Amino acid sequence: MADYGALLALPNGAAFITPQSTPLALYTALSVSSQKINDGLAQANIVIPVPDTSQPVIPFVMASKPSQGGVALSSVLRADGLEVSGNNVIGNSQFTMTVYVFTFFQQPMPNPPYGMAVWDENRRLILTHETKVLTDMQTIGSWGNAGGTSIDVTLPGRWAIVPACCGQTLWQFNNGGPGGAIIPIASSFGAMFDGASTRIAGQPSSYPGGQAQAVGVINAGNPVIALEVSKYF
Repeated sequence: MADYGALLALPNGAAFITPQSTPLALYTALSVSSQKINDGLAQANIVIPVPDTSQPVIPFVMASKPSQGGVALSSVLRADGLEVSGNNVIGNSQFTMTVYVFTFFQQPMPNPPYGMAVWDENRRLILTHETKVLTDMQTIGSWGNAGGTSIDVTLPGRWAIVPACCGQTLWQFNNGGPGGAIIPIASSFGAMFDGASTRIAGQPSSYPGGQAQAVGVINAGNPVIALEVSKYF
């Protein structure tokens, strides 16, 4: 098979794009405001159509910092697109969720049509000087005790994360037998931007209601992938 395209290297000499590779690029960036669902939940939800659900689709998601609590972020790739949700279980705390979607797709021709353009062997335009390629991701935390619900870091700037579950929060009720009933509820990572910095930490995805109190956690012990997104505006 003949080689098509270009070989691009990083300053350290490592290959960044090769003739056999197609870069993941920013397909779209969308924001949605939360809605009050009930006294225990403010939620933002959006379904984003993508060019091809058989291709890798990577969302990076962030939320503005609500006045109370944090925002648990989640995503799922469906047949009709990418569904992304953000939950603030304190309630009455509005926030805005922003989703940056990266995937493989044919690039539009630059307008005006000059600069750099690379086609693959199937004559698909895969890279131009206007393409916003996914790069410079960072891993926050590590596998084990330093990951999951143990992650709570604040980074300067505007950061988004790939949504992931980080463990479970244990809630105890006064009723339900001696010592009360204890139920686990999933927790997910959140990335809350306050205008200057971003806090990345686990957040409860839902609230059991009643007189329940959080009494512990089950740690999934996983890291989270983060991206500084100011360059993708």
